[in-house]
Amino acid sequence: MKEKLIPLLDDKTRLYRYNTKKKDEILLFIARRTGYLEMKSGYYLEREKYNSYCLSVTAEGTGSLTFEGCEHTIHKNSVMFFDQNKHHVLRNVSQKNWCHYYVYFWGSQAADFYKMFLKKFGNVTDSFDPSFIIERIIKIHELLTAPLADETQISLLLYEIMMFLYKQCRSDNTSESYSPAMQAEMYLRENFKKRITLQDIADFTNVSKYYLSHIYKSVWGMPIIHHLILMRFEHCMNLLKETDLTISEILAENHFTDKHAFIAMCKDATGLTPSAFRQKYRKKE
Repeated sequence: MKEKLIPLLDDKTRLYRYNTKKKDEILLFIARRTGYLEMKSGYYLEREKYNSYCLSVTAEGTGSLTFEGCEHTIHKNSVMFFDQNKHHVLRNVSQKNWCHYYVYFWGSQAADFYKMFLKKFGNVTDSFDPSFIIERIIKIHELLTAPLADETQISLLLYEIMMFLYKQCRSDNTSESYSPAMQAEMYLRENFKKRITLQDIADFTNVSKYYLSHIYKSVWGMPIIHHLILMRFEHCMNLLKETDLTISEILAENHFTDKHAFIAMCKDATGLTPSAFRQKYRKKE
């Protein structure tokens, strides 16, 4: 196996971070690496069993992805999405440098979004403007390289990328069997701070609550109530950093009724109690 990776030396574009944390599995998405890579002419990267998905957008040059018996050509603004557990080769096939923004990530929802993208576009597509993805990758990198990485905000940014891809995947096809589950997830994201019931969500998706519960878990890998709690938790963590509200006020604002559960989730995600997390984060600013 050969790895020849040449990062840009410009301070503005030299983005690179490696995250080895395992305790953050409580979050919906976890970033493993992010950056901006410049691969010189003739250079390539070959590997497998790399526990993450790769999502990248080419900024300059031309490259190729060899994956599962197929070779894909990648041009400027191409979006590439593939499973790095499987054998793959990335290669610069032009005389110019091949430069791309990338994020390696995993999480409970990653496989479902990957399968959806693969079904619609394959591993590489030029079908839509990727600037939104680039913007989010840069923001993720800024958070990941901060003195105290904000894993909850990173999870939200990865979620935004996945929902952007979801919209591209269903732009001309709204009859997919997983559509009620996706609609329900979007409803949760927009209304998680309100008092909502399973029936409210089912009414929005126009299916029975029993069917919705079944299809939601099959798509997202978790019950609706669990997903709702995670959304509220992520928002509570942001308020913990950005406001002076007490913990009780933050939980009340988000209808997070179990303070002990919130403290336990905070410890699992950050290794700190909510008060200690707030204090440490403020000191790092």
